[in-house]
Amino acid sequence: MKLPKCKECGHQFGWKEMIISQWRNGGLKEVQCKICHTKFTIKNSLFLYLLLFMGPIVISHLVLNKHFITNDVSLTPKSLLMELTPLLIIFIMISLILPYIAKLGTPIKNQ
Repeated sequence: MKLPKCKECGHQFGWKEMIISQWRNGGLKEVQCKICHTKFTIKNSLFLYLLLFMGPIVISHLVLNKHFITNDVSLTPKSLLMELTPLLIIFIMISLILPYIAKLGTPIKNQ
């Protein structure tokens, strides 16, 4: 897995550029090359996002719920924290690798 490169000049985008571009502006996913100033859309598969985010969350939820059901543990703040902490860690880890799986679309023409 590598960070994407500009299709015009070959400049490799930085991790910080990509992560900011993917999470800012309410989902408007554009990144601009620092060298040639060409803008690109970031194209990622919705299926890939769902798989990366929801897959581990659903699996960990099922495993933890099975543990709570079989051990007859009631929902307490401690048990809720035990369930939410792994989900938060998974979310952060997946967010950190998103720039490496990003694909650049066609260049956006400057006006």
